Amino acid sequence: MTIDQIKATAEAATEGPWEVTEDKDSWIITSGNQFLFYLSKVFWEDCEANAKFAALSRTAVPALCEAIEEHTNMTKMARSAFAKDCKIVELMAIIDNFDARIDKILEVVE
Repeated sequence: MTIDQIKATAEAATEGPWEVTEDKDSWIITSGNQFLFYLSKVFWEDCEANAKFAALSRTAVPALCEAIEEHTNMTKMARSAFAKDCKIVELMAIIDNFDARIDKILEVVE
């Protein structure tokens, strides 16, 4: 599966963030006031972890796709700069910029 296919799948899903709440017999996943699905405690041993993973994935997957794309773009920039006999200071600036952008993207997951 490509990054574009993963992004398309994420974009087709209900808007996030998704929330997880517990009731007597299940874990319920919602988006705002919209019910999405539930996992029954009766049929799933790991339903709490699965529900939390599903909810986290709604925001984490797009953020990780963006981080991968940023990494790819920054790697291309660094390789291009290196090929042009760029100074190490300029390469370090590219890397620092990349690190800052990835940190910003991953804040979405937290």
